[in-house]
Amino acid sequence: GSIDAWLAAEGGKHGKRVSFFEEDTAHTAIQLGKNNIVGQRFEIKEPFYAIVVPCPTWSSKGSALTMTLYQWQGSYDATVKSTPMSSKRFTNIVDNGELMLVNDTKFAAGDYLWTFSNAEGTPGIWFSNIALKEDNNYWNSEKMEQKGAIEAACLLEPSTGILFWDKVAYRRSTDGGKTWTAPEEISESIY
Repeated sequence: GSIDAWLAAEGGKHGKRVSFFEEDTAHTAIQLGKNNIVGQRFEIKEPFYAIVVPCPTWSSKGSALTMTLYQWQGSYDATVKSTPMSSKRFTNIVDNGELMLVNDTKFAAGDYLWTFSNAEGTPGIWFSNIALKEDNNYWNSEKMEQKGAIEAACLLEPSTGILFWDKVAYRRSTDGGKTWTAPEEISESIY
């Protein structure tokens, strides 16, 4: 019998994004905990469709949290006391799922703060070692001392923001996997 092996390389993510951290750098998962609130202030110079934040759960089941987006009001405390632009409760979060607050008519360009709060289970954040702008991360209303940035991005146009695969190829073995043909590329990218 023959064996076929299919191979694919990560291509990128759908949609035009504005990231608030340096992509492709070392990062650490930090668990939120039940009574903690984490957030990130960001400025964006053009209207955007969604704010997207990946959420690790350490493969647990039943994790939940509330994600909220505010327009910045000059200080963290004034901002979280203001009326949110958008808020959503996420339940049964898939490990490393990208949580999104969406506005089909787009949020205006401006200065914002997003937060995660009211956690249940083991939701968390990914923290990148390199920030594009420092001192914008908050933990329980205080600026985080750790240098870097919470991994978050804005999607500028309607999109899922999910990963797509690039350069799909296959190899074949006719001797039970002892030897293989050279990889044969069958596609430039798939969704």
